[in-house]
Amino acid sequence: MRIKSWCGCAILLACLVSQKGFGEEPQDSSSPALDSEALAKMHEEFARPVAEHEILEKFVGQWNTETRMIGAGDEDPTVSKGSAMFRMLMGGRYLQQYFRGDFNGQPYEGMGLMAYDKVKQKYIGTWIDSMNTGVMLDEATYDPQAKMFTHLGSADTPTGPIEAKTTTRFVDKNRIEMIMYTLKEDGQAVKVMEVTYKRK
Repeated sequence: MRIKSWCGCAILLACLVSQKGFGEEPQDSSSPALDSEALAKMHEEFARPVAEHEILEKFVGQWNTETRMIGAGDEDPTVSKGSAMFRMLMGGRYLQQYFRGDFNGQPYEGMGLMAYDKVKQKYIGTWIDSMNTGVMLDEATYDPQAKMFTHLGSADTPTGPIEAKTTTRFVDKNRIEMIMYTLKEDGQAVKVMEVTYKRK
């Protein structure tokens, strides 16, 4: 909660600084200051969800999942069942996923957040789960022709940092396919996991 509070304070501080000017330093005459009404309109527009947020709404609902963990060599994939719930938060600005299943016979929980960042003009994601204490971060783009997100992310693990690529494709309105790859130093992608979501 302290992190969220700090982030909220940072955003408010940025707004105040933009309105008043830090330290009342002289302003560049080539960049006239915006009045309070113009600033309010700018922040209101910035906070408004756009078409990219509507794509996230396709995930919303309850899903059954099947996860295939792909081992090295000729090992057979480990298959497990689970469930996922997606919902939009804060007026359609953020997508939350809550996932429940098992991993190697142990209960597993995971939670992700995804947003469209209008500054970066990219999708941003985070993932936390019951097998870690860190946070996986990624950035993603969406291909409307393929109906697919492509995520590039990273995380720190006990064996060192990892880089990952994930694709998430809408097969149709009731089926989603997700594939995760780890990226080697030479850029080679190695498939490690597949998850199929079927709407309940």
